[in-house]
Amino acid sequence: MIYLAVVLPHDGAQLGAELRATGFCVSPDALPPSTAMKATSVLDLGPPEAELLAAMRAKTRQHIRKALKAGLVFRRGATEDVGTFRQLLEALCRRRGVSSNVPPGEFLGELWAQFSVSGSMQLCLLEKDQEVVAAMVLFASGPWVRAWRLGWAGNFAECYPTELIYWEAIKWARAGGFRFFDLAGFDTEYARAIVAQRPLAAGKICKISFFKQGFGGSILPLHPGYCYFPHPLLRVVFKGGGARLLDSGLFRFLKRAVKKTRSIPA
Repeated sequence: MIYLAVVLPHDGAQLGAELRATGFCVSPDALPPSTAMKATSVLDLGPPEAELLAAMRAKTRQHIRKALKAGLVFRRGATEDVGTFRQLLEALCRRRGVSSNVPPGEFLGELWAQFSVSGSMQLCLLEKDQEVVAAMVLFASGPWVRAWRLGWAGNFAECYPTELIYWEAIKWARAGGFRFFDLAGFDTEYARAIVAQRPLAAGKICKISFFKQGFGGSILPLHPGYCYFPHPLLRVVFKGGGARLLDSGLFRFLKRAVKKTRSIPA
């Protein structure tokens, strides 16, 4: 193992000092995992459903009501639905022009086998005329439910399936006695602007984060990630300036140059 990466929970700020005391250092932005969240949006599930709806953006409420009238049916998924979820996830990624960061092969099946037995992993589905339109994987831990990944083929857009599947997942979590619903991921710069109450140019507003903000949650910038190098020499290098080198413009230039070289066809 080269290094261990740690992302602290929302209420784990005090753990930072303890990690540093045991040899951890703050992870440079250039060090994987690049998918680690820097901010998120969280709903408090304590209020009644009517209050949760009232706290949403008016357009989000309107879309949920239209979706409810469109005949979309919500149900929880099972083992046989895991493949359908992957297909919808990959379809959504293709429309966004990105690659799925969920590993291929047996990863999802193994994940489901390990976590669904205890109820820690839930699969939510929306159907229209018995066709699965959208799917979402949730992870539950303690008082928290986290929306991990969403899949949607893009059809029935006029029925607003994405708004409805989030709302149905939120209702499921609240009915199950959970206290917080984490929409899992929010654009960092957009989150900082909201917390600081400063305007952000329309062109810089992340569309996915704007969508999540419509559900009325609290925006939480997360704590910095930490990393630990078991090899003592690497720990010395990072504490002595290695982290600054990774975040430097020189390292980013070299990284782009290597990537460009590797992309040249033989």
